[in-house]
Amino acid sequence: MAQEHLCWLDKHFLASFIQREHRNTVTIDKFSITPAVAASNNYMSYLYRVRVEYTVAGSNPQVISLIIKVPLTKGVISEMYDDGTDFFAKEPRFYCELLPKLNKHFKCEFAPKSYSCPIKNGMILKDITADGYIMCDKYELLDYSHCKSVISSLAKFHASSVVCYHHDPELIKEIGKERFFSAENEIALLWIKSWMMNTGKVLSEMEGQEQAASLFYSKLDDVTGMYADLSKPKIDALN
Repeated sequence: MAQEHLCWLDKHFLASFIQREHRNTVTIDKFSITPAVAASNNYMSYLYRVRVEYTVAGSNPQVISLIIKVPLTKGVISEMYDDGTDFFAKEPRFYCELLPKLNKHFKCEFAPKSYSCPIKNGMILKDITADGYIMCDKYELLDYSHCKSVISSLAKFHASSVVCYHHDPELIKEIGKERFFSAENEIALLWIKSWMMNTGKVLSEMEGQEQAASLFYSKLDDVTGMYADLSKPKIDALN
């Protein structure tokens, strides 16, 4: 998906939140904006990588690389969600409200640092590729050592979420509430049915996959309810 120029992403915008971090006067010397992901890798938001050179109260120049993510403002996807349902509010709340609490319990960073974003449902994150992290190709598998690291981090994350739930259950319930896969969501119904019909069509044209195609077609009538049940929090397991 092609990126669009954001007229609000200027020196004033960048200085506004960097200044809150340093609690002093910040001067933006220069900045550059490039797409953070390859074309067609983002479907519901714009992702930008922004490299900023700045000074704080006349000190030596500093450099920071950021990822700025904002919801789509035009096109079919944005029109689909123009019904008053705030699908994009959950992720910023997770990063700004819940994640700091989770980090505190285990004294570790589960995700990139986030900054306060003045744009509704927008997100500003530290670009950790500047620290040497490499984004895995989604079409390639992780090796054993990275899989082990992921499972270890997930275990700490779940344990921290249990502690957080004990201290602030309402926050967990609010952020964890499923907004897309619900039986009342007509958008989800149309989207899932379209996906399953296309998948069934592809399978029906593949030799030996007729039974699989029939299975997909047989689930069309109750597919939204099925996904809604799968998305419900489990009372006897970690979510």
